[in-house]
Amino acid sequence: MILATLLFCAAVQAVPQTPPAPPRYPVDSATGRAIGATEMAPESVKLAVDEGRKVVIIDTRPAEAFEKETLPGAVNIPLAEVDARLGAYPKDTLLVFT
Repeated sequence: MILATLLFCAAVQAVPQTPPAPPRYPVDSATGRAIGATEMAPESVKLAVDEGRKVVIIDTRPAEAFEKETLPGAVNIPLAEVDARLGAYPKDTLLVFT
């Protein structure tokens, strides 16, 4: 039994590890946000909505969490799908990620 465990451990260590894929967007190590992204206060988002700007609030949590509760009017785009679905929004739309 011990020999089998040792052989298994040796086999696992011999498998080459795939390095993680680099993020699609460069990330600022100090903030953890995509470079170029800015943090907005909720009041600023509300003001943009009140002024009639095109604003889409994107909830990036898994669908199960989104279904339990979210901001009114938000759309659910899980983080893994953001890249593929951002092209659906016009460039003049303010995208707010939560």
